[in-house]
Amino acid sequence: VIFSIFLILGFRLPSIASRRYAQKAESDLPMLLRAVSLHLKLNLPFERAIEHAANSDYSSSSLWKECLLLIMSGKSVPSSLSQVSSSVNSIPFARAAHQLTIIYEEGVSPNTLDAIAEEITSQQLASTRLYSSRIAINIGKRHGCG
Repeated sequence: VIFSIFLILGFRLPSIASRRYAQKAESDLPMLLRAVSLHLKLNLPFERAIEHAANSDYSSSSLWKECLLLIMSGKSVPSSLSQVSSSVNSIPFARAAHQLTIIYEEGVSPNTLDAIAEEITSQQLASTRLYSSRIAINIGKRHGCG
């Protein structure tokens, strides 16, 4: 019995840790994307926008630091973004990295970063509302209201 518990934990723990890491990286991603977008709208160099993300106090700053170090070591910006986004099991983070690659390579307007930030914010708000409604239902069941 104990062996099976450890076996199950051994298989589930990495996915739980991976999901927590992704949630942490996504938590303030909208603010970070808006800041990077603003830097690019001000025509600051792309690397400077990444440097701001790396040196700020965002949840994902360590990932952006890693990206900046890869760029400074001579790796291309697109491959650095790709490598960093593959280290996080997060669709929003991967979308943001892909959009940054497009902006870098094609010179597309950074307004798309604002749109992605708005989408992520909406998803986070919906998730928070769902969570709070589940809590309210559970509390109601405990007190005999439902």
